[in-house]
Amino acid sequence: MTLTVLDYLLGRGAPYLVLPFPQARNPEETAAEHGVSSDELVRTLAFSYRFGSAIAVVPWTRPIVLDFVREALDDPSARPAEPHEIEGLANGCSPDSLPPLGLWLQAPMFVDVAVGRLDQIVFAAGRPSVLVCMQRTELFRDDPYAVAVLTDASRVEAEEAGLLTPPPPRRLTDEDLLPVHVAEQRRATGSGRTDVA
Repeated sequence: MTLTVLDYLLGRGAPYLVLPFPQARNPEETAAEHGVSSDELVRTLAFSYRFGSAIAVVPWTRPIVLDFVREALDDPSARPAEPHEIEGLANGCSPDSLPPLGLWLQAPMFVDVAVGRLDQIVFAAGRPSVLVCMQRTELFRDDPYAVAVLTDASRVEAEEAGLLTPPPPRRLTDEDLLPVHVAEQRRATGSGRTDVA
């Protein structure tokens, strides 16, 4: 028997709210039916890279940038997963309704910085007609993930906040070039010179 997204969350003991809309053709319709803001809705995309599959979680309204994904995965040949690869990753899930659950999908998870700032996250639970609403801290409590810049809008925000500014170049001193044991001995004795036998 296949473990569904809702079964998995129930087994984790994480509190969540289910938002169904059986007639929905996509997660956006389900969100609209329940008055969910697009600012809280996220989408999960699958990628194929040198170690298998990985997932990226971005705000629903922000297009993902493949170059940023490749940078996060440290793989210049990473690419969006094909439908058959998504089927192998998440049996029974609609490709546009993957949940942001790295452990359940058994794939590394990369979360856009904008998603990491949300208090509450709404996501598709395997099919477009079922959304789940959870607190971000509960959603990511047990799932290991890395935060990365995955969209143009997030890149601009990070640059404006000074988060992507490289540190100024550091000049090496003579002390930096000393072997560790010599530098430690100098610090211990407080002298400017060390006799090495």
